[in-house]
Amino acid sequence: MSKILVRTYLAYLLISVVLILPSLNFAAPWAVEKFTGRKLSTELILFNPFSLTVEVRNAAVPEHDGKPFVGLSSALVNLSLASIWSEGWVFDAIRVEGLYADVHRLKSGDFNFTDMLPQDEESDDGLQSTEEPTGIPGLTVHDFYFQSEWLRYTDEARVKPFNTQYDDLEIAVSDLSTVNTEGRPYTLDVRGEAGGKLHWEGQLSIPAAHSEGFLSLSNISLKTVSRFIAPWVKFELETGTLGLEGQYSVNWDDGLAYHIGQAQLALSGIAIAPQEGVSLNDTGVNLGSFTVSGLAIDGATEQAEIESIAVSELIVSGWSEAEKVSLVELFLPRESASSEETSEESNWSLAIAEARLSDSQLHWRSEFTAPAELAVSPVEMSVQNIQWPPVGETGITASLSVNNLAKLDLDALIELGNGNGVVDYRLKDLPVAWFNPNLPQTVNASIGKGSANADGQLSLSGFAPSGVLMNGEIVDFSLTVQEAENAITSWESVRWNQLAVDLTKNTLVLDELALNGYSGRLHIFEDGTINSQRALRDDQDSEDKGRQATDPAAKPWSYGIPSITITDSKLDFMDESLPIAFRTVIGELNGQITGISSDPAAQTTVDLKGSVDGYAPVKLAGTALPFSSPPDLDLELSFDGVDLARLTPYSGTYAGYAIDRGILNLDLKYTLEEANLNGHNRIVIEQLKLGEKVESDKAVDIPLGLAIALLTDMNGVIDMAVPVSGNVEDPQFNVGSVIFSAFMNIITKAVTAPFTLLAGLVSSEEDLHSVTFASGSTVVDEAAKSKLATLVEALEQRPELILVISGRLHPRADREKLQRMVLKDQIIAEGLAQSSWDKADENWGRAISSRYEKFATESPESELPSISEQVQRLAAEIQIPDSQLEALAEERAVEVKRYLVNEAQLPAERAVIETFDINDKGNLFSGVEMEIDA
Repeated sequence: MSKILVRTYLAYLLISVVLILPSLNFAAPWAVEKFTGRKLSTELILFNPFSLTVEVRNAAVPEHDGKPFVGLSSALVNLSLASIWSEGWVFDAIRVEGLYADVHRLKSGDFNFTDMLPQDEESDDGLQSTEEPTGIPGLTVHDFYFQSEWLRYTDEARVKPFNTQYDDLEIAVSDLSTVNTEGRPYTLDVRGEAGGKLHWEGQLSIPAAHSEGFLSLSNISLKTVSRFIAPWVKFELETGTLGLEGQYSVNWDDGLAYHIGQAQLALSGIAIAPQEGVSLNDTGVNLGSFTVSGLAIDGATEQAEIESIAVSELIVSGWSEAEKVSLVELFLPRESASSEETSEESNWSLAIAEARLSDSQLHWRSEFTAPAELAVSPVEMSVQNIQWPPVGETGITASLSVNNLAKLDLDALIELGNGNGVVDYRLKDLPVAWFNPNLPQTVNASIGKGSANADGQLSLSGFAPSGVLMNGEIVDFSLTVQEAENAITSWESVRWNQLAVDLTKNTLVLDELALNGYSGRLHIFEDGTINSQRALRDDQDSEDKGRQATDPAAKPWSYGIPSITITDSKLDFMDESLPIAFRTVIGELNGQITGISSDPAAQTTVDLKGSVDGYAPVKLAGTALPFSSPPDLDLELSFDGVDLARLTPYSGTYAGYAIDRGILNLDLKYTLEEANLNGHNRIVIEQLKLGEKVESDKAVDIPLGLAIALLTDMNGVIDMAVPVSGNVEDPQFNVGSVIFSAFMNIITKAVTAPFTLLAGLVSSEEDLHSVTFASGSTVVDEAAKSKLATLVEALEQRPELILVISGRLHPRADREKLQRMVLKDQIIAEGLAQSSWDKADENWGRAISSRYEKFATESPESELPSISEQVQRLAAEIQIPDSQLEALAEERAVEVKRYLVNEAQLPAERAVIETFDINDKGNLFSGVEMEIDA
């Protein structure tokens, strides 16, 4: 028996050496060429009959053109004798080392190994034969080892060819078995492009459909991913590495069940930029590191948990123009890319304990800011308790700085499920000039400077703002008309406290607004326009758009501002429309405006005080119902001690005279009830002195000097009450013109009726314009004296006035009186006693009759007229020359002046006699007529 075994063994060795070994070295290349059309070259193929081992050394199958296709440095298969009694095949070892392969997908879609694949065989009926799978074959490998030198893949069928290479792939498995249900240890190591490594170790039981172990990816270059997805996206990953490690367990016996625990994910050195040919300059994303720690995923419960996410050194660059946002454009898929939408609901849940962003930056170019380039750096952010599906409150804190100027801090609690929450914010040093591009097109002005500070709380409902609470200020602000040098408006600070805006109810309430150091500029130009008009463009289209943007169905806003405090403010006023430019400053403006509200019944109270040019006090006080219908107001405005010489531009324009000096005190009181405006104004002017004449086509033609003298009292004061009234709903109504008209009416009345004004000064109703004399007389009677005394009393209150005295005649009455006086003198000269003439006794009658008979023209038989008629006829025959009448009138004027000066004590220089003209149409009475001059 032993001899038979020996002989069999020797025969086996002989066959192995003589037949099997040569066959392997010669038959293998032949078979490869026959079935694949490729040539196989090997250094040596060995067969060990003792260990049942086949080994191949330095084998290679090149491409048809001789380029490397696939090869290896060594391969070993060691069949175990245990295969005789074990279930399935048993190998003591299977080892492949130094494998390399270059796989190409050609432009046709075929691979460079397609011609090596067997063609599907058809059955007799012309159909492809199909065989039912027989399940996993029984296989056990005690020592499985695979190591590759490099594996290269190239895809030329894509629009842009893709290639990648993996080096040093290494797999080591002990007791790999499809029969044994116990798990066996295994390891897998792969080195990819740019030094990337994959390490995978654990246990695997194919029969039990179970595996668990540890997976590690380190320094994996993402450029391969970028090249792969290039046809479907507009960006490329210029740099970036991936790292991943964690424990896992998976079971696929009855469905797929898996668990990942203690996992870590890290991305670093990410640089994303637009692909070549994509016009998105200045757009990209750079990421220093992205780390996910404490990742746990349970496929059975569909739960994922993350302890923390840390993002560091994120730098985002981009811009917006019109409706185009470069970052959105960058990450939108190309039009050729397809995506399948799914409506399947997911039961997965995710919990992230914390996510942090640190040392990050945003570089943005925006058409909505000036400067357009914004550098947001550093950006720090932290988010706690992120749940999906959303449950509970998520906390968010953030801090950022813009252009190293503006700073913003946020603290928020938001329910991600419904979008409700609150955001506490703190904003500091935000330059408001950045928002110039957002000013309406109708505004021809720009913000010169100013910075905003604010803190408060923003309420969210459904992720949309529902309310705002804010304390804040805007400091060092100025607004300037384009191409103008000086600001139209500026202030040191505007502060507001407890601003509360309810966006759901359209309400706004502000506890207090404080305006400090306000400087307003009202400038009237030569053409009559004002600077505020030049700050607005005449843009009808913009106005139409503004009207269209208003939703008529929207709920009207209600608001309330209990208090506005104004301190240390001023108004700079300039008027260049006058022949002489005028400028003044109302400064040191302090006070309060309280009670502003959209409630029509709310009363607004104004209490402001200031000064003109730093010395003349100004006060505005009163109440108003500005939003009632119709509006209602009761306001008082007063100016004290304004230097009138400063108003020469206005007096020269509208009165025709400059003002050398004078002090103005002005009290204006206006009430508005039922659209009817009533003004009770008082103007007090002290020590007014007119200057030289000013040529102006707008000047009113009145004797201004006389008017001033009439209105100026003995103390050099003009004190006038100027009532104003009108209906503001009248289209022709204009407050300025109404006030000016009322003022001019007073002056005109004073000039045209000066003696009425003088009589009013002494509460007299007499006509002080004239005094009467007896016909032919120059004697000032008692009635005339009384009237003249009253006139002097009034003139004492108007020391600038001069009385012009003109003698007057009643030509017929005075002539007749003078004729009788001459007749009397002649008859007395003829011997009649004065007493008889005075008594008109018998002697007087005889003397008259005797005189009449000498001049009588009647016949002797005619009856003589009465004595009275005789006197009248005799007097009529006497000739009185005009010179005598003129002397009578002049003497009357002299007598009046004599009384005024000597008895009434009127200074002689204040009464002048005007030359008498007998042809003057004023000669209608016997007496003296007076006029007023200055």
